[in-house]
Amino acid sequence: NNEDPDVRVTAVRALGEMGERTPVHILVAALQDSDWQVREMAIFALGKLEDSIPEGALENMLDDESEFVRMAATETLKMIRGEK
Repeated sequence: NNEDPDVRVTAVRALGEMGERTPVHILVAALQDSDWQVREMAIFALGKLEDSIPEGALENMLDDESEFVRMAATETLKMIRGEK
């Protein structure tokens, strides 16, 4: 909830490093952040999860206003689906 997007990006990145203890619901909520960099980092963090990746939430990001977020979502979905 910090006003500084850099702080939110760092927090999301740290959550992605928690492994199986990652609070997925917080990362999914970060997909709605007003800053594209926070949304992009949330996608990368979700991509690190092995069993609990919410593909539907990532698919929704394919229509994001930011090209960087759309590319991150595309690449993360390919990775988790085993596509090249």
